[in-house]
Order: sequence, then C-alpha cells, then structure tokens
Amino acid sequence: MEINNNQHHTLVFLLTLLLVSCSQSHETKKPKEIDRATKKEITTTSTDSIQPKKGKQILVGYYDNYENLPQLVFDSVSEREFNKLKASKFLRSIKPKQKGNDFYVETAVRTHTFKKYKNYGEPKNWYGYQLKGIYPALKLFVLTKNSTADHLGFGELFLLDSVTDHQYVISSIGDGSVETPIPSPNNQYFVYYDNTMYELQNSDIRILKINDKENPEKYLTEYAYFNSTEFAVEQIIWKSDQCFYVKGYKQIYDESSGQWFKEFKYYRTNFK
Repeated sequence: MEINNNQHHTLVFLLTLLLVSCSQSHETKKPKEIDRATKKEITTTSTDSIQPKKGKQILVGYYDNYENLPQLVFDSVSEREFNKLKASKFLRSIKPKQKGNDFYVETAVRTHTFKKYKNYGEPKNWYGYQLKGIYPALKLFVLTKNSTADHLGFGELFLLDSVTDHQYVISSIGDGSVETPIPSPNNQYFVYYDNTMYELQNSDIRILKINDKENPEKYLTEYAYFNSTEFAVEQIIWKSDQCFYVKGYKQIYDESSGQWFKEFKYYRTNFK
C-alpha cells in the first residue's frame, strides 16, 4: 500500500505525540516515588530521635579519688551544743509496686525491675535489692544491693536518678554498703560514713559535692574526707552547708558486768 505525503505527515505527528505522552507519564510517576522514599526516611529519623536512652552507671567515692583532697578537721564540742541541733528528715519512704519476688521503680525513662533481698533458701548464697526511699528535692531513689556468699555479707549503695535514669554507685568502704548519704540543708553536699566492722572505734567520713545535673556524669564528685581511729559514728547532723556535727562513740568493756557499752563524744567540722 502506498502512503501519500499527507498520510505520511499525519503518521509522523501521531507517533511523535505518542512518544511525548509516554515520556511525560514516566516523568510524572518518578517524583512521586522519590517523595514517598523521602517521607519514609524523615519519619524514621524523627521516630528514632525521640526514643529514650538508658542511663549510665557511674562509680563515685573511690578512696584513690579522695587521697589528694582536703581532710576534714574536727573540734570537740559539748553534748549540750550537739543536742541543740535538729536532724532533718531528708528521705521519704515509698512503697513500690511489687509482684512475687520483684519490685519496680519507675524513672522518666523506664521501669526498673529489682529482685527483693531475702534468704531464698539457697545453701551457699543469695542476693537482692532494698529500696530505702527517695530524696524528694533531688529526685534520687536510694537503693542497696546486698548479697551473701560463703556466710559472708556484701553490699553497695547506689542512687538512681528518677529524671536522667543514671545510677550513681557509691564505692563501699568495707564489705557492706555505706550508710545512707545525708544531704546538706540546701542540697550542696552529701556526707556519708562507714564504721569499720572489725575495729572498735574506727570510721570513715566522706563528702560528695552535688553539682548541676546538666552534666550527669559529673553530678556527684568527691570533695573531702576523714578517717578516724578515735571514734565510730553514731549520728551526723548538718548545721549549714559547710558545717556538720558528729556524735561519736568508743566501745568500752565493763569487767564487773562483763558487758560492752558506748562512751559518747561530740565533734564539729567546718569546711570550705
């Protein structure tokens, strides 16, 4: 069949129109695919960025860190002067949710599960945790981890930040955990102590500086310390952020009665 010039021109026009239409259709779909991929990538990134992160475990209170720091100096005071002070209630007791052998502590980041401390009937050892309370102003939970092995007891105390989820483990001075740290009136310092188990009048008193939470890893730092070979600690009471008093004692053996009793003495320290 022969095609004249008019038919030839018409056919070329139709073919050109068809190719342009297909090309436009293909280009129209392509941006939509890119948009979907971009949208998916942005959504994933946004979701990941708001996922909470678990807090770190930070160890504080090592003796090596205290060695080069100032030592506290104590003066003797009267019982009457000590008794003028009033101990503040710095811990609030709380009753956590419990289930079976576990209890739960919630921070702003996650819920922690802790095994209760008790004798589970195991022949050689057992372990568990105890919740001692919370510092309301500092938003710190106080917990102890206790364990028993070969008839010996061990423990450590740590502070769990309810806001950042960081755990501040305070290094034990002896086998057991240190006594609960006592915050100064305006929450500038913690003082804590430990009485040596195997000596009659020996104790360690240590101070931690409470810093800004904007740098959680440096929130608690070693500040000053004291080691006593003259008395063990019965009680510590803050008078101000740079002054606290100690009720100390010696163990005295009364031969006539065959009993031990405590002989109390009182001390005060000021520091900068």
